[in-house]
Amino acid sequence: MDEGFHAWPADGPAPAAAQPICRFYSSLVNSHFYTAGAGECEMLKQPGSGWTYEGIAFRALVPTKSSCYPGTTPVWRLYNDRFAKRTATTASSPASTPTAT
Repeated sequence: MDEGFHAWPADGPAPAAAQPICRFYSSLVNSHFYTAGAGECEMLKQPGSGWTYEGIAFRALVPTKSSCYPGTTPVWRLYNDRFAKRTATTASSPASTPTAT
């Protein structure tokens, strides 16, 4: 079962370490995309990327030096190339997450 994850409002109170999560939309694949990566966010804001920047969706604690904060749950970002769909899960093994066939 997916446990969900903790997030804080984009402009509300949050831990000092909480990072902004950028939200994008693409009408080409009718999908939203979220990223905590500042470089990825800036790259997708560029004209011709196929993505429309919608702003900071929320803030969350992201891994530092490849490690999650103590007491937090990893969120895995997955992509299905066959259907051009993205999903996120907190399942302990992303491979165990159900997929459409």
